[in-house]
Amino acid sequence: WNQIGTWTSDNDHNHLGQTWTGVNNSLVISGTFDAAPYTPGQPKGAPLVLANTLPTQPTSYGYGLRILDGAIGTVVDHAGTGMWVESAEDRGYYVARVGQPPVSQGSLDPAAFEVAGTEGSGLFVGYSGSHGVWINIAGGHGLSVENAMFDGLHVGNANNGLNVGGTNLAGYFHGPIQVTSGGCTGCLLATFGVNAGDKTLQPGDMVSLVGLRESGVDSVPVIMEVTTATDDSAVVGVVQGWAELVTEDEPRPSEIGKRLVPREGAAEPGQYVTIAYSGLTQVRATGPIAQGSKLAVGADGTARALHTVTVDGVELAENASVIGTALEGLDAMQESDLIWVLLSVQ
Repeated sequence: WNQIGTWTSDNDHNHLGQTWTGVNNSLVISGTFDAAPYTPGQPKGAPLVLANTLPTQPTSYGYGLRILDGAIGTVVDHAGTGMWVESAEDRGYYVARVGQPPVSQGSLDPAAFEVAGTEGSGLFVGYSGSHGVWINIAGGHGLSVENAMFDGLHVGNANNGLNVGGTNLAGYFHGPIQVTSGGCTGCLLATFGVNAGDKTLQPGDMVSLVGLRESGVDSVPVIMEVTTATDDSAVVGVVQGWAELVTEDEPRPSEIGKRLVPREGAAEPGQYVTIAYSGLTQVRATGPIAQGSKLAVGADGTARALHTVTVDGVELAENASVIGTALEGLDAMQESDLIWVLLSVQ
């Protein structure tokens, strides 16, 4: 151990069972070791190659390298890749515990990076020039939180606290939600129904209630049966599009596992339909309509301006249900068209 100089091994002996000790006189192996082209499993490209031929199975505890004690187990001063795991049967990187965690729980599934228990943070990023965590593709959940004592997801400060796009839904909340210190900009209150008539329902068409049925989905407690509105019917909202029935692969225990998802386009007879009943939306209307007019349902099922009558010099509005306020006008000579309406079905 305390030898000085260059020593060439005769390759005809081993040091098994020996213990080497020293103080500030490290074992240094240096040289040029090139593994190009890289071939997995080849004993080249490193100053030290270790091979433990114990079979890799769940009951095997054979190590390629074991550090019994050290202030820092492994230090990489500089490297192209700090750590490379070519293949792992169970875990690519495993931390049994850090500090004194009250609970330590390992994964039942193979994991590339696993922390069974930690007194502090499981993953801490002090600063990131780009994304703190990047998930390119996920076969299941992009981020799954099974249980959290406080917030499942906490954003302390961000230009946009949460920015989400979704093929089916941008967000799904199984329970009440609360918004404080701010309004809901661009929110449109909507529900689901089924086209119970014999005509196709187009976006912008007003619909009336003709019945109610049990839901059978997680999206809403009941499903409205609707048809094209008339001037003497109970208008419940405006068609936004059709709705698709989607089955969830992993529903919550309290869920049915089926949801209605809004889609663009017309709703055919018997098809699910998305119905808006409050907010900013386009409604099929017939002129003349002045900007700011209160709207009611006409005989043809389109929106029209609320009529007024003068009685003893006093202008009175007709006794008709108001569905909203016109945000733009429509000339009497124009055919029925879509106009923007602040919807408030009464």
